[in-house]
Amino acid sequence: TRGVFTDRHCHALWTAKTILRLFPDRSTVIAEVGAGLGILAGVLYELGYHDYTTFDLANANACQANFLHRNFPEAKMTLSGGTESPFNQRAGFKILHASEFKNTPHGMFDVLINCDSLTEMIYEDAVEYVNSPASKSLLSVNQEQNDFRVIDIVTQKKLQWRYPFWVRPGYVEEFFHV
Repeated sequence: TRGVFTDRHCHALWTAKTILRLFPDRSTVIAEVGAGLGILAGVLYELGYHDYTTFDLANANACQANFLHRNFPEAKMTLSGGTESPFNQRAGFKILHASEFKNTPHGMFDVLINCDSLTEMIYEDAVEYVNSPASKSLLSVNQEQNDFRVIDIVTQKKLQWRYPFWVRPGYVEEFFHV
């Protein structure tokens, strides 16, 4: 990505390194819940992962679309409401409103990623995301000082590993798989 480099870029680079290790095939279909500005999406795009979906609130979606389009103008981009069935699009960025997650086909994604927001969501929404059949895998990078922890709400996937997220004190990196 271009422009100012912040600590968020360091977090995204570490998470991208994890994705590279877990999913070396660049045709991996990735979804991120709560993608913020879209920095991780951009890093993974530069690494060759070109099927990336974000689910977020409308204001965040607008920021993601702006950031990703400015940095990757050549990439195909599908926005919420821009097509009747965004899940049929198999390349580029799909920037979707969080309400569209419930329409995701089972097994649509190879991995669902969340960094920094599951434990800040309404409990029921977080449970729905982590236990969704939309993906067999979940990579979570979240803090543990909130009312619940990710490890305590995942019931449909098995914990594969859990470590401190070394680049951000107080956060834990967890990987779950069916």
